[in-house]
Amino acid sequence: MNWKEIYKNFPDYTVVNKGIDKEIISTRVTRTGLEFAGFFVHNNLKAVVLWGKDEFLYLKQFSQEEINNKIEKIFKTTPPLVVLSRSFPVIDLVVNLAKKYNITVISTKESSSSLTNYINTFLTEKLSPKEFVHGNLLEMYGLGVLLFGKSGLGKSETSIELIKKGHMLVADDAIYCSNVYNKIIGKAPKKFFGFLEARGLGIIDVGRMFGIEKIKESTHINVIIELVEFDSKVHSFERLGRELQYKEILGVKIPYFLLPVASGKKTSDMIEVIVAHLKLVLSGYNSFQELEKISKEIGEDE
Repeated sequence: MNWKEIYKNFPDYTVVNKGIDKEIISTRVTRTGLEFAGFFVHNNLKAVVLWGKDEFLYLKQFSQEEINNKIEKIFKTTPPLVVLSRSFPVIDLVVNLAKKYNITVISTKESSSSLTNYINTFLTEKLSPKEFVHGNLLEMYGLGVLLFGKSGLGKSETSIELIKKGHMLVADDAIYCSNVYNKIIGKAPKKFFGFLEARGLGIIDVGRMFGIEKIKESTHINVIIELVEFDSKVHSFERLGRELQYKEILGVKIPYFLLPVASGKKTSDMIEVIVAHLKLVLSGYNSFQELEKISKEIGEDE
């Protein structure tokens, strides 16, 4: 990934100088504090450099020649991109050195703190480990719910029922997962966003059919629910709920439930119950433990 990806996704930037398309490999911006002080860990910067108010005030205390030397030493490391916040004016010195070393420099009216959050989050998502999974992803009661299972078990039909109940569709069939700060973020590929395939009906536009508020671009995956045809020889189910089961995506453990699908059983209702139950568990309440406590109290009373 190079600077053009950042510029494309944050169009309020102004290109001060267009340099080489050097690859960005670091997920964190650098403020070059050590480098301004003369200490260089790397002679070949591959991170986005961000300068704002702190850097500008620091440089102001030096002579023009010293400022030139400090900035030139950093530009010699050929950073892939230098971003100037609203507090770091576009001075001729920066422009001239950027042209000399073929460095891309862009400026913006955003604050340094906002830029740090925007760019770090963007880079982390873009450069983080990724994986495609097949299933349906919805957001229910504020939790991201990944439904998967064999074809023909009614995932799409169940998803439609859940959407009609007020929940939101994030992705259908192909789910693009990324590990962002050890949380799994799921989203649909851009060209498939908002669409769902219903067996016997074809492709439907969920936003147009049910309302734009029923679709969401991405969500943190909090729970995985696998739909299965019940087979006692193959599956074993947790009956008391002593503890959560987990499955991993990109090395992150996510609560996992196995849900048997049977004729006459309202799968969408059961999924709502699972998600509501999980919210209670995550808040510190466990039904099994509460029942066990009550049973002990009854036994003591007797």
